[in-house]
Amino acid sequence: MIYTLVAAVVAFLLVLSGVLRVVMGFVVDAQFGQNPKSIARSLGNYKNTGEVIDRGLTQFALGVTLGGLTNMSKSLALITQASTDTFEEGY
Repeated sequence: MIYTLVAAVVAFLLVLSGVLRVVMGFVVDAQFGQNPKSIARSLGNYKNTGEVIDRGLTQFALGVTLGGLTNMSKSLALITQASTDTFEEGY
């Protein structure tokens, strides 16, 4: 279960960082437009705001996918535990 908990935390952080990155891309685009020097100063290694937004959406999608897999893992653990308890009781 520890791996499921770690995966849930990682999924939450991926979703959060993806949303923040998308918002940052839109804010920098609205603030500076297409001025390359201002974008480089604000975003670091990214060439334009579209690249930042794409990266944020990718992180968001990865976090949602990992979260779904985490929920499947929790459900499978509960089903396995329930079937083990039933088998041990003799039903």
